[in-house]
Amino acid sequence: MSAVSAYSPRLKELSHYYLLGSECLRLKKFDSAFQAFSNVIFLANENEVEELFSTRIGLADIYIERGDFIKASMYKLILLSYLNHPKICYKDSKKARIYYLEGTIHCYQGFHKKALIAYEVFLHYFLPIQKDPDLEELGDSIFCHLSYCCFEVGDFKKMDHYLKQAALKWNEKKEGPDAFKFAQLSICYKGLGQYENAKTICKTIIDSPSEEYNKGPAWCNLGLVHDDLGSYLESLSAHEKDFEIANKYNIHEGKRRASFNIAVTHLSFDKDDIATEALENYLKEFSKHEDVEQHALALHALGVIYLRQGEEAHSENRLLQALENTNQFELNRIKWRVSNTLGKLYLVSENLKDLEKAEEHLLIALESLKNLDDFDGKGVVYSSLAHVYQALGDKVKEKEHFELSIQSFSQVWNHISDHASPWKISIFERQFVPYRKLEKYYLEQNDHINALLVSDSSRAKALIGILREKLNVPESERISIDQILKIAKDLKTTIIEYSCDPFDEVKGWCWVIAPENPTPIAMIPLNLEQTLESLGDYQVEIDENFGSDEMIGQFRGSRLQKKIAECLKGYEIKRGDDKNPPNIEKLSHVWYNDLIKPIKGLLKAESSVTIVADAYLSNLPFSLFTSEEGKHLFETVTLSIAPSIEALIRMDEWQKRKDKQTKKDISVITNEYGVDEELLPSLPHVANEGKAVGRQFLQERANSLHCPNIEEVKEKVQNSRCIHFSCHGLAGKKKFPNSIFAGGLYVNQNGCLYVEDLKGLNLNADVVFLSACSSGRGQVYKEGVIGLPHAFLSEGAASVISTKWGIYDKATKDIVKKFYEEYLYSVENDDICNQAEALRKAIIFGKKNYPKRPDAWGSFFLTGLPYSPPFYKNREPLKTFQIENGEVTFFMRGTKVEAQVKDLQGLTRIPERDIKLQVGNHKCNMSDLFENKRKGFLEFLQKGLKPESITTKNNKISIKLKKEEAKWQQ
Repeated sequence: MSAVSAYSPRLKELSHYYLLGSECLRLKKFDSAFQAFSNVIFLANENEVEELFSTRIGLADIYIERGDFIKASMYKLILLSYLNHPKICYKDSKKARIYYLEGTIHCYQGFHKKALIAYEVFLHYFLPIQKDPDLEELGDSIFCHLSYCCFEVGDFKKMDHYLKQAALKWNEKKEGPDAFKFAQLSICYKGLGQYENAKTICKTIIDSPSEEYNKGPAWCNLGLVHDDLGSYLESLSAHEKDFEIANKYNIHEGKRRASFNIAVTHLSFDKDDIATEALENYLKEFSKHEDVEQHALALHALGVIYLRQGEEAHSENRLLQALENTNQFELNRIKWRVSNTLGKLYLVSENLKDLEKAEEHLLIALESLKNLDDFDGKGVVYSSLAHVYQALGDKVKEKEHFELSIQSFSQVWNHISDHASPWKISIFERQFVPYRKLEKYYLEQNDHINALLVSDSSRAKALIGILREKLNVPESERISIDQILKIAKDLKTTIIEYSCDPFDEVKGWCWVIAPENPTPIAMIPLNLEQTLESLGDYQVEIDENFGSDEMIGQFRGSRLQKKIAECLKGYEIKRGDDKNPPNIEKLSHVWYNDLIKPIKGLLKAESSVTIVADAYLSNLPFSLFTSEEGKHLFETVTLSIAPSIEALIRMDEWQKRKDKQTKKDISVITNEYGVDEELLPSLPHVANEGKAVGRQFLQERANSLHCPNIEEVKEKVQNSRCIHFSCHGLAGKKKFPNSIFAGGLYVNQNGCLYVEDLKGLNLNADVVFLSACSSGRGQVYKEGVIGLPHAFLSEGAASVISTKWGIYDKATKDIVKKFYEEYLYSVENDDICNQAEALRKAIIFGKKNYPKRPDAWGSFFLTGLPYSPPFYKNREPLKTFQIENGEVTFFMRGTKVEAQVKDLQGLTRIPERDIKLQVGNHKCNMSDLFENKRKGFLEFLQKGLKPESITTKNNKISIKLKKEEAKWQQ
């Protein structure tokens, strides 16, 4: 406002009302602010443009807060007209203020792209004049607004930049007296995912000596942080404290804000009855004109709850009220949600079912989204429309709209650079229904090939996104059926891809891809009734709305997934208990009959089989499936698990591109210490397991890490062909409470290696062996399991061996030792590193030695490529010696020596570990020689000198050398 003359009562009164209106607006007392500003308009004359401009800015802000964007936009046009007035001053400042207003209107309406443009124009005008006191407060918050708009339009790189700018801005100001500045900083940290920083800032405000009535926003933000972290009680407590402060000091806006947040918190954590009461009380206490948007959201939330509870008439009533509000004030970003829920109501309702009304409201929802940058919302509505056309029997439109739904979701998906971000995962959770419905559509049309392609494209999305990025494969490129056949042929494996019907818990199907079969791709229907019946004793709580409430249909198949998980919990090893958990033998027979028997004729004995399991089946121990003859599946075929067929294709491509030169053959990480003697006791056999593994490799080409810190692990494993962990593992362990990842390895007494710690390692490993309890478990999403195996594969490992439940310490040591014996035998004697076959032989060995403990050996499984290129490609003959009834030839393979013995019984290859040297009384294994002594032995062979004696026995060879010719050994 301009200076007021001391001799003008009118100007004094005008100034009084303006200051009063500004203070009431700051305190969110909108009715009082509106009255005061109206008095300013009444008292001012047309030439007092500075006063009128500032006042109309205030009135526009009130209309925005009330959700009346029509009137707010009208005031924006009036404000623009002032820019041409000859008496207006500081035009750039005024232009900045108008663009800020325009950005806020667009943002509230859901036009985030337009809002982003307007806010960035404001920034253009603001930066040169940022010391302007009229703009300072707007400049303080602009980066938060810009980051929010970037999030909504999917520009996450720019969003991150603006959030960091906001954090810097508010960090500079946090020493000031205004608690609001701290609150803004906590919002920035929340947006960046830095939840501990956000909580610290909130608690700083709460514990500060400032006035209590200023601390409400801090409690509010703390509650929102706990909402994100999934901490129901902490969130509720913070929002209730916010309400308590607002009620104590009669801060009306604070009470409204806290009341709404309390209701939403109850709703977020499925406390429907409490949420209903809280929302109904909110609507009674607060007028819609105080915040039209929030009022409409409360009505919509009630409509959703009543629909879930089967109170269809109540649901319709509340939704129609919400729709009326959104129509009156052009709240398009809420209108589409309300219309979509109404469409769902008229589609699934027993008493109000009306497919024409359902289509009508969903088309209204689509029209509301027309000018919004909300591709996520479009994906939801297209999916809902597809369900309506399915009910109407219009197959063409059904297919078309499911495809449009997938395309819309993909628009959002492709904008997110972090393939394992919670946002990306949650987007696919909503994509899942259209994928499955489209898959069923193709099956009904007997188009099994397209059904397979759609099914596979719905799996392992996060992992494939990472692999595509590393291979520079565009998101739009899809695998072909020829590529699927080629990968099966190249890997010499039969691929079985399972798919369960999420809408019918006993139906499923699978594809068997075997290029050498007369029918290379066969689709076989499955009946899972016996599996579900066999799990009948396991009582679980069923979420009948498994997935988003925006979705149509109930995921009844979730019951199968949850019962499988509950069953396997009962199969966890109890220390000292040698009895089998109940029902496991019966279950393994049932699972075999439902999932393997229908395709048994398509599988060849002793062949390689790769299973791509549906998310619902991913926890099943396929290797333990038992045939009518009593044979386990791992005894008849070599098993491996793949996240998807495309994941196999991309992993194979990546391995072929890699330079496999590594400094070390293996890194062994051990930690026998427990965390809690009751929960996680010490592991007495871990040290021996580590030594048994390490002894099978060259000492100078092995890392042995005992209780290392996390950074040491990350450094050492990057240049190893094999990585072996022997320690405690926890399936449900998370680094952050809200992490999408679950799974951890206790590599030392105080440190856990989490999935997040593996990011950016760029491994060269052929096999990662996670010898720890439940190391193969993780968070089950609709795209599959995301856990430790997923993390190692995404960072370059060709395969990961992990476990499905708790393992038996002593038996594990023996199984692990056998695995590496077989694995190194394939490395040294074959043209491939056959980790899948080595694991199979190790499990057979475990069964033979621990026949009554299937829990001890049936837990292990391999995920990824069944085999890898060899360590050493060249075999160079060094020297041949005659022995009794035959001859022995020494070879060099890479840095290893091996012997080939030819005698009357045929040809035998003897690996380095079974070559023993003797010089005088000193004996050692060839594999124990350090590099300098190894060179001495190689020179000895190349010079043609003859050993004192060479003897062979039991596929081992002993060489005795003369002392004077083996000084290097002494």
